[in-house]
Amino acid sequence: MLIAGALTRYVSALLVAEMIVAIWKVHFVHGFFLNWRLQPGVGHGYEFNLVLISGLACLICTGPGVISLDRWLASKRHYKGLPQDDVIRKQAVPPVPGRRDEPSHRAL
Repeated sequence: MLIAGALTRYVSALLVAEMIVAIWKVHFVHGFFLNWRLQPGVGHGYEFNLVLISGLACLICTGPGVISLDRWLASKRHYKGLPQDDVIRKQAVPPVPGRRDEPSHRAL
């Protein structure tokens, strides 16, 4: 679902919870660092799990990208009466009295 960009924030939150459980149940007893020498009988630490958690936290904060299923669904919801970005921008800037709203009369 993350690759398609579907329900990005919810799936990321669930994966963060899964990584925390993986650290707690499997990786915590082996310490922080990964087993780079691949010694038999020695497991990996929780270093990589923390990297995954931080990446998922970034996805939770920023949301999906431009090419995602969430963005496409949000654009479809626009047609049901939600405002567009240009409408919001036009409302944010108050009109200047006495100036026409034509591109040739706008200040450079």
